[in-house]
Amino acid sequence: MKSNVYDGRSATQIRADAVRESASWAVGLTYKEARQYSIVKAIRSVCDERFSGSKGGFESEVSAQIERNLPANIPKHGGFYLPRTGMPIERAVTVLTAGDEHYGKETVFVQPQEFIDLLRNSMKVRALGARVLSGLVGNVAFPRQTSAATLTWTSEAPGSDIEDSALTLDQPTMSPKSAMSSTGYSRQLLAQSSLDVENLVRQDLAMISAVGIDRACIQGGGTHEPVGILAHEGIGNVEMGEAGAVPTLSKIRELAMKLETQNVMMNSPGFLTTPGVRGVLKQKTLIGTFPKFLWERNNGVDELINYRGEASNQVPSDLTKSDGSSTVTDLHALIFGNWSDLIIGEWGVTEILVDPYRLKKQGIIEVTSFCMVDCCLRHEESFAAALDCKLSDD
Repeated sequence: MKSNVYDGRSATQIRADAVRESASWAVGLTYKEARQYSIVKAIRSVCDERFSGSKGGFESEVSAQIERNLPANIPKHGGFYLPRTGMPIERAVTVLTAGDEHYGKETVFVQPQEFIDLLRNSMKVRALGARVLSGLVGNVAFPRQTSAATLTWTSEAPGSDIEDSALTLDQPTMSPKSAMSSTGYSRQLLAQSSLDVENLVRQDLAMISAVGIDRACIQGGGTHEPVGILAHEGIGNVEMGEAGAVPTLSKIRELAMKLETQNVMMNSPGFLTTPGVRGVLKQKTLIGTFPKFLWERNNGVDELINYRGEASNQVPSDLTKSDGSSTVTDLHALIFGNWSDLIIGEWGVTEILVDPYRLKKQGIIEVTSFCMVDCCLRHEESFAAALDCKLSDD
């Protein structure tokens, strides 16, 4: 980007500009090339090159082109690079009737989905509405208004100057944080040419990264990792009880009120909590014994008091709280927020490093992925959390 300052552009404009400027290194693939590209083949080609000296094919050419185009400040680890754009999805649709053994499986992938989409779709914070800015270069600042100028009513000729007032600004920033994750695949698995194996590897690599990014966005502590939502002191706070308690309807509504009283424009509101809290709320009736529960699924979407609800094991469930005489442990978090005010930044492209040697005696090829990510809150007031949720009242 030519400027690292958020100069009045909307998040959509920033993302569009970043994509345009990143196009110089993000190799796009045609439809035919997209059908040809395989992460499994890319992994195998690295092993073939190391063992036999033969250069890889199409996947190696794509990686080499991306590497040539990458900015000098993007760290390189000697792996291969995944293309960011141009990976369309094709589906095969077959009309089946009830009684057929495959009924309910009418739509299947006949081509792997693009890795970047798999990654983002696997992130709970993204599902709730967090925005992603990709192709960033250098640090990015988001000037925001922290106080407003005031309006003064005067007579036609006041006779004296009105008191000056001015808005004040600060700048939350994002800077690239490096992350890596490792997994392993057997040589027998990678030797397969099955489309199912290709999808398995893509989804596995995407899920590993998604889980880590989710955790950082939720509870990252800063320094070498992003500062997550729960690490911001300016978010709202609601206590379930002096020593923690099972969430109640009134307390859940209080969480939502934290945003409403701050005049937050809630265009993507939702709850995020642990699977344990979700399970409790699925059994907690809304009104007396009427068969309507706090957490229900409507039209294929989980909802909590009419807001979207998601659950993730990346939300902390090991929190502690002191009531003065003792310490309560194993408390869960419940977060409510306007999730579009969570911004996730991506720098460079995903790099995959293949090591066929470290686990050679087990017949395993180790695969490590590298990425650079950060996040920030455009407004801390857009989030509130309860950090003392219990799964049962003792």
